[in-house]
Amino acid sequence: MLLYEVSGGDELTRLVLDNVRLTAPLLDYIHFFYQPGGSALIRNDADVNTAALFRAVANDFASKVDSAPSYATYALKILGKTMRLDRAYEERGGDIPSEMKRELTAFGQTLGRNINEYLITGDSTLTPAQFNGMKKTVAALNASQTLTDTGVNGFQVTAGISDTAVSSQQRFKEMLQVLIASVTGGAQGIVMNSRVWSRLSSIAADECDSTIDQFGRRITTFSGIPVIWAGFKYDGTEILPLTETKGTSTDCTSIYAFRSAEQGYFSLMTTRNGLKVYPMIMNGNFFEQTVELQADSQSLNIRSLAVLPGVRLA
Repeated sequence: MLLYEVSGGDELTRLVLDNVRLTAPLLDYIHFFYQPGGSALIRNDADVNTAALFRAVANDFASKVDSAPSYATYALKILGKTMRLDRAYEERGGDIPSEMKRELTAFGQTLGRNINEYLITGDSTLTPAQFNGMKKTVAALNASQTLTDTGVNGFQVTAGISDTAVSSQQRFKEMLQVLIASVTGGAQGIVMNSRVWSRLSSIAADECDSTIDQFGRRITTFSGIPVIWAGFKYDGTEILPLTETKGTSTDCTSIYAFRSAEQGYFSLMTTRNGLKVYPMIMNGNFFEQTVELQADSQSLNIRSLAVLPGVRLA
């Protein structure tokens, strides 16, 4: 299920969640599931890393596969904020519920940016209270899930119509096709920097389509796969900047591909209410209202994610 399908149905929660979705486009593709308790062991997809064999009639296969279940450990992390208003505003004739609703609406958009950031670059080794995003998760998968197509020092995608530019553009599109195919069953989405997204839409017009979603956002697909702009952090910087290092190049970025399903591939565990807005309470001199999301991420398939590092623009 998607987060908006898990989360509670009260009016204020729906209002906040709509604003979260507005600035967290990944939430329309990443699946969540509910499991009782704050932690859980969820069985990984089986990895039978051995080739099939032929056998003759009346003979057994030359070797057999010894298999045993393996598990991913989920442990819920808590992300949110408590909003508060001084009760003095009420005594001065202010409408506390209306003002709190306005504040929660604005915070929902900030929370969406936070969630989108953590889904991509969250790192529990740096901040234990965070869940791991795609960057951290794919680094722990097989080395094959980190593509090397861009070479030692990265690869420049050149604008223009010169032979050199067109050649680089064609190679880049081929790299994206390989990235998509590197995820089991093919990726359901690819995530990239806004300038790379813009360059792709201009050099691959025949392979790209665009529609407008319910929030007024432009949704672009490449070869039928949604291209999701990683977006901005709360401070206005890109979540996937063009400042990564590969070899001698310091102007690189990475593109991520993923597949997600309920309790499958790259997915998140949450509570029975998902994102929740708690009732407003009086605490000392303040009216307070809390928004929380409890969640944790894991990869349940060794090829649920793939990354193409070293992409450069020229």
